[in-house]
Amino acid sequence: MNDNKLYNKRAFGLPKMELPNGTMRLTYSGHARTAAARPERFGYAENIDLPRAIDLNDCEVVEAEMAKGNPVPEKIVVRYPYSDNMDLVMPMYMDGFVKTVWLNDRYDQHRTLDKRRYARP
Repeated sequence: MNDNKLYNKRAFGLPKMELPNGTMRLTYSGHARTAAARPERFGYAENIDLPRAIDLNDCEVVEAEMAKGNPVPEKIVVRYPYSDNMDLVMPMYMDGFVKTVWLNDRYDQHRTLDKRRYARP
């Protein structure tokens, strides 16, 4: 049974956590690559350019799945600046494996966020 808890920055905030410092090399699932190759879903004409590496200091961590007592998240969701008005959203494991990707309006306020899904830090 999985006793992990899911936290969201906009729901109730994120707990203190330890994240890697410096550049993190990324690898992408087939699903992520397929999503990046279908930019019409986001109103883009060109494929999404997937970064090979990121520094988490350049991202906004918006969600974290954490095991009790472990300050290192098992998974996080980051918003990475992509263009003037869009962020690349990437759910990923701490080894840099990205599950999927999508573009999101940088100014989206997530009014439909279901807070019942999330724990309080």
